[in-house]
Amino acid sequence: MEYHFEPSMLHMIGAMHTMGELTTEAASNLLLISFSEDLLLSSIQGRAVNLRPNDDSLILNQITWAELNQRWTKINNRNEALEWIQREKVRLAVKMPNLIASAPLIKEAMPDSHLVIVLRDGHDVVRSILKKRWVVASEMENQLWPYIESDSQVQMPYWVPEEYRERWDTMSEESRACLTWLHHAQLAHQVVSGKQYDEAGLTVIKYEDLLEDPGSIIDNLSKKLDLQQTHLTDNTIRSVHKPPSMKTGSNQEFYPKVDEDILAKFIALNQALGYP
Repeated sequence: MEYHFEPSMLHMIGAMHTMGELTTEAASNLLLISFSEDLLLSSIQGRAVNLRPNDDSLILNQITWAELNQRWTKINNRNEALEWIQREKVRLAVKMPNLIASAPLIKEAMPDSHLVIVLRDGHDVVRSILKKRWVVASEMENQLWPYIESDSQVQMPYWVPEEYRERWDTMSEESRACLTWLHHAQLAHQVVSGKQYDEAGLTVIKYEDLLEDPGSIIDNLSKKLDLQQTHLTDNTIRSVHKPPSMKTGSNQEFYPKVDEDILAKFIALNQALGYP
């Protein structure tokens, strides 16, 4: 399994398709080319590997130095890389936040793909968004791109629903944070409750369960995807620990600063996903 961490081109293809700037046919072709040429073949040949030890995308989190050196010295060209992929039955895994709007596109482009959705309590997500300052007006320009062309004084991400665009400027940070979670969680809920993905093609994991018992969650996922774990899997599982809670009070601490209609939808959807 070749793993890629948040490739920016995948985000842009999905965003442009959602914005209507790419047809489904064009977006599907670009996805296939990006996955095969830029991600899978590149990693099989050991091109553009990340050796930064502080990054989650560090190549040595996935393969050993010995295997990396073998790829550099034994796989000489594209044809040999393709032969390697066929012989070793290599598959591609991509981790990408905010890609849920592209789930139908990915399913159409790659019918045999498997989607893993990680759900998290909306309260904790909102706290995280606020702590990272993703929705602070002065910092929006460098955060949730691409943006909608508008007269708004605050950069408006492409996914902001039409009904909220006129008041995006005047929203509190807490309202923007809740809306960010709400929009993407609604899309995830539609996928989970829909019929496009059957049980064989969809796995839903709760973030809290993953932190509490990562070994069991990964064991079950490995069996479902017919994958063999390695010592690197064990290393990763052992490195996971339940982080200190980001909560500084009750779940309702940011409620007073959230627009009433957004808050009502936030609470209802969070409960529908199984959170109090």
